[in-house]
Amino acid sequence: TIEATLQERLSQRREASMKELLQAQNQMRRLSSQQSSHPQAPTGEDLNHSPASHSSSTLRMTNNRRKCRRAEHNRAVIRDLCEIVVDLCIAESKLLLHSAQTTSLSAPSAGGIAGLLDGASPDRKAVLSAVAAHLNDLPVRYALGVDSPSEVLLHMRLMTSARADPTRAAVHIGNV
Repeated sequence: TIEATLQERLSQRREASMKELLQAQNQMRRLSSQQSSHPQAPTGEDLNHSPASHSSSTLRMTNNRRKCRRAEHNRAVIRDLCEIVVDLCIAESKLLLHSAQTTSLSAPSAGGIAGLLDGASPDRKAVLSAVAAHLNDLPVRYALGVDSPSEVLLHMRLMTSARADPTRAAVHIGNV
């Protein structure tokens, strides 16, 4: 099914990102071990600092590199998740449109994310910006912890309905 394919793509992209991150960490470890085993000749600036401050500045640089790599990885995962959710959303809209045409009913419009998908050809950029805005409004751990792209769509629909009428509860009942 479409969702299984998208879940597989998401897990493959996560694995590839994790491999890149591990390779970068191993490279940083090798560089730091090379720097500690082959001390460089002191420069004029290094003469004013003790060896302890030199190692702490190296550690600080390594920590900063690690933070940058982690942030890079997080952005890549979020970008990939956005693309996958957009693909799922467009595929769902085409299925809804096709089923509505075959049953001679109009496709339901719920506003929000569903409102972007009205018509024969959904605007990919608009859907992508809506998904990216949704993920950017939430903590990074939300995007990193998503198990299925359909969860993101469901959450977006729930948030849209909750924002549309604050006096009504937005509820989704799964398989009972």
